[in-house]
Amino acid sequence: MTSKGHALSRDALIRTLTAYSGITTGDGAEGGTTLVDTNLKNNPFISPSGIPEKTVLILSGDARGEDKGSESFNNDTGAITLQGTGFSAQIKAGTIFRILNISSIEIDVARIEAKLDTVVTDADPKVMGKLQMAVASWDGRLGDGAGSDVLLTATGQAVVVKGVIVVMAATPDLTDDPWTGISVEDDYATTPHIFIAAADGVKANLTANAQLAWSAEETGVYLAVGRSIQATAIGDDADEDASITVIVLYRAVASGGYLA
Repeated sequence: MTSKGHALSRDALIRTLTAYSGITTGDGAEGGTTLVDTNLKNNPFISPSGIPEKTVLILSGDARGEDKGSESFNNDTGAITLQGTGFSAQIKAGTIFRILNISSIEIDVARIEAKLDTVVTDADPKVMGKLQMAVASWDGRLGDGAGSDVLLTATGQAVVVKGVIVVMAATPDLTDDPWTGISVEDDYATTPHIFIAAADGVKANLTANAQLAWSAEETGVYLAVGRSIQATAIGDDADEDASITVIVLYRAVASGGYLA
């Protein structure tokens, strides 16, 4: 015997889930992507802004039994645009349908995809404020003579430099010529910020596997787009193969900034 209590509970559940019951007043798009009911315009029983993201269930016609999520609603025409490819058949005038207070699979998937996109974006090292690292080699450039060479340039967005490390090769050749050392700085002409000063980058300190470092834990150095970090050979021409590696730690001021 069928339980009357069960039947009553089922009816109550259906009433709770149903936000609107209606019959279409016009033909929707041939591809089944829209449904038209002019009675939905400014309807006092359902807010037009509340129709998107609800589920539309078809109860008659060629698409009977199908349900799709509502993507948008046009209050001027009474047309609901469905998620994805819509229904399998055109929803013609006179079709019975319901709008349910539940989200469809398409809506849930869209939300999951949006969340995944956010996770992917947050994982991107170029996201604003995320610590990044760039590495440049200054191999053999000391043979170019005294002067500066660009190592890394702020690209896409400005960056804040947090640390600079200079690492010497295991077997640097620094034996000849009156070359005295190196420095590392940004390329602002009037007031450059010195990361590795000439006093610290003297030849005597550039021994095998030596490391020189600068860091700014609480602050940093702002590098505008197009501005660079450069290394400078101090003194006369030097036919040396120093094989110097420069490592820079930095953060993008706005998402998309990096050193290259």
